[in-house]
Amino acid sequence: MSLRSRHRLLLLLVLLGGVQGAWAIGAETPASAGGPAPDASPRAALLLFMTRDQSVLPPLSPAEFRHACTTHLRDNLAAAGYDLVAQDEIMPLLIDWRVRDGFALRAGFLDDCIRLLKVGRIVVVDLVVKPADVLLLSRTVYTRTGTLAAVDLDQVALGFGEGDRDQDDGTRWLASLRELCDHYGIRDVRHAVEDYDAARAV
Repeated sequence: MSLRSRHRLLLLLVLLGGVQGAWAIGAETPASAGGPAPDASPRAALLLFMTRDQSVLPPLSPAEFRHACTTHLRDNLAAAGYDLVAQDEIMPLLIDWRVRDGFALRAGFLDDCIRLLKVGRIVVVDLVVKPADVLLLSRTVYTRTGTLAAVDLDQVALGFGEGDRDQDDGTRWLASLRELCDHYGIRDVRHAVEDYDAARAV
């Protein structure tokens, strides 16, 4: 198995394990607000969170990274058939419920997403900026039940040569981010676990 495959499988295992534990805490009771039947609404909301290695000082600000990534992901999700609410529609709920990371979505927040926005699922994406690459880790959650619907992760190398990083004006970073988002796709949890089990058997 290649180093990249091992890294991807390790990340997948951590993501799946973290999701199972975190959602048991973050949404310990099913959402109870009135609205559509469980998970019936085709509307979805995108939540993006960003972390970076403190040694990484790209020429782009965190706000520029988040904006570029959000734009690319929204375009790709819309092309895949997702009916996404506008980011400024979900923002007041994030502020009201003090949502600072994707593993802390409380039942009340999910209730409000149903009641106020008619959102049936939430796509939570973590953008991780590292010295040599950038990663996307995502999980899709049903608002009605708080259960995990899908999971995905991917990464792309920045490909800087010696001395290139200091001379880059952000173009390489944005190109890598676009490449990452273009390859991104939400994988069914069952298939992801089957991939992991199959790779372990090799």
